[in-house]
Amino acid sequence: MLEGTHICVVVPARNEEEFIGNVLGNMPTFVDLVVVIDDNSTDSTGQTAKTANVNCETIVIQGNGDGVGAAIDLGYRTAIQRFGDETFLCAVMAGDAQMHPDDLISVCKPIIDNTADHVKGNRFLSPTIRRMPLQRRVASRILSFGTSIASAMRIRDSQCGFTATRDSVLKSWNWENSWKSYGYPNYWIIECSKQFYRVKEVEVRAIYGDEVSGISPRKFFFTAFFILFKYHHSRAFFWLRSNPNIFSLLSLMFYITGWLAIIYPLISGLFLNGFQVIGLISWTISSCFDRAAKGYLSRKKSGRTRI
Repeated sequence: MLEGTHICVVVPARNEEEFIGNVLGNMPTFVDLVVVIDDNSTDSTGQTAKTANVNCETIVIQGNGDGVGAAIDLGYRTAIQRFGDETFLCAVMAGDAQMHPDDLISVCKPIIDNTADHVKGNRFLSPTIRRMPLQRRVASRILSFGTSIASAMRIRDSQCGFTATRDSVLKSWNWENSWKSYGYPNYWIIECSKQFYRVKEVEVRAIYGDEVSGISPRKFFFTAFFILFKYHHSRAFFWLRSNPNIFSLLSLMFYITGWLAIIYPLISGLFLNGFQVIGLISWTISSCFDRAAKGYLSRKKSGRTRI
């Protein structure tokens, strides 16, 4: 427990027998519950987790291999059942030992201090970011930019999965529509923004060692890009449909203008030309009006104007 709040750590793991014992054995003493989701591993990840020396209650659950998002969802829902009406928060630490246990308190603190509802680690705030391979840094920057547009928030490290979430957010979450696979952190940012939850980034270390990622970089990038494209498109109509205002109308106008400027030349066989530049500028302006619409609605929702 940390300052009167129960702390649960959800650990999604697939084929992490080499690292899972170290992850669990180094959990801070203020952690009350660890929920390990063995997501259909083909090695001894689950058994290693069950026999690990952990200083708190540990639950090991066999996942169905539906993806990291589905595994984390399962951990969250387990924590809700375990704590009931007690005050708690859930953090996520992957089973590959790329998240430093000493950073957990920094990730949890904004929720305990009531300055955030969902907290994300930001590796770019730490000098250890130099340890991240250059290709991943570039991809993270691109996806963070896309996530910022899709969520109408400034996000600098959208791909960091080291997070913490308030119990009230978890209890109100629509699990049926939750994203199940890669791109899960992006989905959470976008949905939290849409529901006016406070999102905050805090500094965490970037750790890279001998672990080998089972994710195909190309598949991951295009999956995440699809999420951003899908939710940015729906967001263009969201404010106008749910709570129309001048900012949302202007955002939609520039969004449609951007599409017209990009698609028309392609249909005409012109391909790359100045129209595409106009389209990108229009989308940027659309994003600015989208943020303005969100800020306007935040001020109207007196009890939840926290982003």
